[in-house]
Amino acid sequence: MIMGNEYSYSLSKLHKNIMQINNVDICNEYVEDISAETFLNIDNLYKLYQYFMEILRADAPHKWDQARKCAEFYKTFEGTCYLGSDDLFCKGIEKFRNGYNLTLIKANDCAPYNFLQPFPKRPEKSANTIATAAITAISFASIMTYKVNKRYR
Repeated sequence: MIMGNEYSYSLSKLHKNIMQINNVDICNEYVEDISAETFLNIDNLYKLYQYFMEILRADAPHKWDQARKCAEFYKTFEGTCYLGSDDLFCKGIEKFRNGYNLTLIKANDCAPYNFLQPFPKRPEKSANTIATAAITAISFASIMTYKVNKRYR
């Protein structure tokens, strides 16, 4: 996927062709294809950092608007990422949040947007629901097995 368009040409194949043309063997071990989802995650992280750089470069009257855009874009990931997640994208978002907060915590010209809240922890309810469903299914299967074995004895 390049610039929002999809191509059937894989990155590794493209890299191989470029290296053959230039007769160079650089980074072959580190080139791999990425999924469209990974590309979008990288693109979203890039956009966050772009918004952040615009805040740092903006004049005082425009900082507030840039900070608002950045904070609103950050909040769009609230349902995707949770605090303490092992997902690399979520770790990247958390690193961004820490850097943003360290830089803008004392900025008075973008006061309502100078601190990004951490994402909530993963809800325990979903983890408990899965465990409860699994235990119920195993119990049901055990009872049915017991009854079938009892009948054929």
